[in-house]
Amino acid sequence: MSMSSLRRIWALTYRYWIAWTNDYWRVINTYYWPLLEFTMWLLIGNWIGTTDGNQAYLRSFFIASAALWMLYIRVQHDVTVNFAEEFHAQNLAHIFTMPLRNWEILASLSLIATVIFGSVLVLFMFFLQWLNFGPLIFSGNFAATVFGLYLTGLAFGSLVNSLLIRFGIIIESIIWVLPWGIALLAGVYNSIQVLPSWLQLISHLLPHYYFLEFSHQYIITGTNHWSLFFGGLLMVAGYLICGIYLFNYMVTKSKQAGFSALYK
Repeated sequence: MSMSSLRRIWALTYRYWIAWTNDYWRVINTYYWPLLEFTMWLLIGNWIGTTDGNQAYLRSFFIASAALWMLYIRVQHDVTVNFAEEFHAQNLAHIFTMPLRNWEILASLSLIATVIFGSVLVLFMFFLQWLNFGPLIFSGNFAATVFGLYLTGLAFGSLVNSLLIRFGIIIESIIWVLPWGIALLAGVYNSIQVLPSWLQLISHLLPHYYFLEFSHQYIITGTNHWSLFFGGLLMVAGYLICGIYLFNYMVTKSKQAGFSALYK
């Protein structure tokens, strides 16, 4: 290999290195996903190690958790991804110069997310029925949990949109980073009892935890702990109000700063 070839290889490699190190979101994503996956499976392993691995509820626990969490992610993603597409199309300024109120924009994003969520829910119900989970999916517990996580998805989708409208497309990866990071704190696939005490305090500030724990306790004990559901419902109402208010506030601030800065 000639020296000129080595110089060209080095020059292009250096270019990629600079592009990677100058974008801290790319650096974070590089390490975030493997560390998240390792931590998640470590916690799951620790939790299973404290239980009887032959208990019949474990199969129902994991399958129901996976289905419920995918439904939540579907809502949050569809509220935020459709909004992020306006950034890529550089259509944001046009949207906000139209005679639209801020809450109407959120309402339209929520409506399309609801339609897609409904179609995915029907598909999941057929799939779970095929896996002989009929008694679970046609229970009041499942319906209440799905409703709670649906509202949570709308609330957190609005919060993510608020961050996008304020800080721009550079933080777009938060659309995928946030829900999977929350999965650890919400106890999707494990009990939060295996988390450090300070992380358990954060878990109790998330409505996801209450709805999922409501479902998990029903799977384990066959009893509906409605206090968990209504606690989560009260909390998610607060998040919804904050999401709507924050979105309106961030739109106002971005209009003052100029929307062109959001595309950088």
